Amino acid sequence: MKILSLIIIMSIFCEVSAQENAEIRLLVRGDDIGSFASANQACIDACKKGIVRSLEVMVPCAWFPEAVTLLNENPSIDVGVHLYHARS
Repeated sequence: MKILSLIIIMSIFCEVSAQENAEIRLLVRGDDIGSFASANQACIDACKKGIVRSLEVMVPCAWFPEAVTLLNENPSIDVGVHLYHARS
């Protein structure tokens, strides 16, 4: 059953990848870039190699400066701001 699920997911991914210039029917948003170094890299990778089309950067977070650098290096990535209130 796990193999069948993986095959189905991969076939959907391949179809989406093949239609890069096609009309967008689903917008997948990545959230919380800026929260951790690993989240920063995962969000950038998901935009470049996956199906994520938009990111939300968390302000203020410890890894926000690194997120800004990565986003400046990848100007084609659509990004919004995720504001939150940190409780102490």
